[in-house]
Amino acid sequence: MKSSLKNQLTELQDQLSSLDKAVEISSLTAKTTTKKQQEYASQLTNIQDSLNQDKTPANLTNHLELYNNESETVLTHYDTQMTEMENMLRAYQPLISQTQSVLNTIEQMDFPKQLNKLDTSISTINEGVKNVKSDVNELLTKIENEEKSANLIKIVLVLSAALSVGGILLLLMI
Repeated sequence: MKSSLKNQLTELQDQLSSLDKAVEISSLTAKTTTKKQQEYASQLTNIQDSLNQDKTPANLTNHLELYNNESETVLTHYDTQMTEMENMLRAYQPLISQTQSVLNTIEQMDFPKQLNKLDTSISTINEGVKNVKSDVNELLTKIENEEKSANLIKIVLVLSAALSVGGILLLLMI
């Protein structure tokens, strides 16, 4: 499960980078739209000012044509941006789904339970280490005792050999 989560997080990171780019593009689109709306408002103000100043039919017709052209340009630009935004949203739908999947996986993990399992495992390992250390100490004590016994046996054997040699020499001397 650890490997699966790591893979999903890696995928999520890659897709988040892509999403950051999409957000940047969306921000630029929003700024462009705002700028066009401001230009459109400015044109409308200019047309209104012109209409207030010069109300001749020819001038009104020119201003209306200018207004219609600007309106069509703004609407075309708006439609283009809306289409691009819809395409981006469609393109990032898999990212949204995968992100939701990763979030669901993370939510399904019971971190306190996982930590308790790890704590239990570590405690068991520590207990095993203590038992092995105790066994090693016990073996070392036995080895020391065996060495002492072996040394005593050696001393007894040397003494007995010395006594035997001494006894044989006494017998030979008699």
